[in-house]
Amino acid sequence: MKSEPIYELHNAIQTSPNPFLCVKTLLSYPLWNWVQEYYAYMRDFTGGMDFINYCICVIEYSNSNCSDEEKKLWSIKLSRFLLFLYDRQNLWSEYILHFDELLKRKDLFFEYYEPPSFFVPDVYIIEQKNAAVKLHFLYAADERYQIIKRKIEKKNTWKNVEHLKCHQQYSLSSKELDRRYRKIINKLKEIV
Repeated sequence: MKSEPIYELHNAIQTSPNPFLCVKTLLSYPLWNWVQEYYAYMRDFTGGMDFINYCICVIEYSNSNCSDEEKKLWSIKLSRFLLFLYDRQNLWSEYILHFDELLKRKDLFFEYYEPPSFFVPDVYIIEQKNAAVKLHFLYAADERYQIIKRKIEKKNTWKNVEHLKCHQQYSLSSKELDRRYRKIINKLKEIV
């Protein structure tokens, strides 16, 4: 089932005289939270990946319209969401590959001016000077990364992993999809 407003939204962005402004708006709070919730709640994981790819294309094309800091934050947002979508689609190997590729990028960090009060594996520490530390944004996803690695390990040893898989949109009845759709659209109406 294709949910009309989200596809109308895609078309509106694509036909807009300024798609960059549309994407920038959707990546801002609170709309970004709604966009993520829409794709997750409707289990439209493939649509979410298409949306991410489109955002990346628009941002790259409009490179001169945004600061390096904006590009960094959008890259982090889109990367986190892409990892989430890989996980929800049970594309575990793709999750690990993308995670490992992202980890090589040393420009995707958050800077803390006091040492973190929690343990951070060295692989996520990009730079440390005195009390300040730059942590790769993926440090917060390390636990999920380890879980997915264990899922792959079980799968590779021919153990049953069906119970570890996330449910997909096709497992929802049309009535349930309609109910979810109405609920998420009402949430959007509260935001805007």
